[in-house]
Amino acid sequence: MPQPRKTANDNCVSCTHSDVRVIHRPIPVTATPAVGISPFELVTPRMPARLKTDGVDHTPSGHWFHGSCSREDTERLLKHHAQNGTFIIRYSTSTHKYVLSLIHNQMLYHYPIEELPDGFYQVNGTNAKYLGIDLLVSEFRRANNCIVCSLTKPVPGTRPPPHIIVYGTTNELHHAVRKANLKCVRDLFARVATLGTISLTEYVNEKSADSGATPLIEAAKTGSNDIVRPC
Repeated sequence: MPQPRKTANDNCVSCTHSDVRVIHRPIPVTATPAVGISPFELVTPRMPARLKTDGVDHTPSGHWFHGSCSREDTERLLKHHAQNGTFIIRYSTSTHKYVLSLIHNQMLYHYPIEELPDGFYQVNGTNAKYLGIDLLVSEFRRANNCIVCSLTKPVPGTRPPPHIIVYGTTNELHHAVRKANLKCVRDLFARVATLGTISLTEYVNEKSADSGATPLIEAAKTGSNDIVRPC
């Protein structure tokens, strides 16, 4: 297990705890997509581009992700916010890491988020690791966890990509699958394809707000084999 770092760079605060605290949650399942299978395919984690919202989740507090965003662009975003703890999560194209960026007393801080070999995420210089960046954000809102201050509100961004979070939004497809309603599932597929605001792959890989399961996992739980077959 990776040991917590004992030092930090000049814009990070360091901890010296020897034990790593693990935040446990249901582990998401991933698999390599195959060509020609049902839209119920599982997405392999990839470097996200800047995403657009699909209108399903209107909760601003969950829209902390800003995609590929440079340090300079981040500083332009944050410098207009006077409230301590205002933050974003971004993907750095220079370091190829996620970064927690925040403002405190008119100073900007950038904390790299390490993606550990076991799939957990850990803010550089801190002692806890999290199964998803959404859990990391929730915990750092509750307490500062050895960074300069606790998080308050995000600069409005977009919904984070599914592979970096544990919990998402329970959509209509989740409800239809839980009821084993094949007709409703097909109607939802047709509607999503017609609207074109979100891809079928994104839609069926949305993680629920209660269990973190995708509609495919929900279908497997209920034994709804017809739902997971190619439509």
